[in-house]
Amino acid sequence: MELEPGRTRFSKMERIIESGKVRVTVDIGNKMKFTGMGRNYRIAKTTAAKRALKYLKSMEEQKLRDAERIRSAGAD
Repeated sequence: MELEPGRTRFSKMERIIESGKVRVTVDIGNKMKFTGMGRNYRIAKTTAAKRALKYLKSMEEQKLRDAERIRSAGAD
């Protein structure tokens, strides 16, 4: 994944018999895990990657907001 290159691993697919779907987990740096489900491996993998990217981007935005808040508090 683009935000954590070299530290991302996708699990082997797990077949869910009842629903006929596939589950894939992405592990980022042995710290965070995100799961995706879909009709096939590609869809499940894409879903897991999108969830991970959404979370990582929100964390990055939070860091920027916190830094801005600290800067503005220091200017007072």
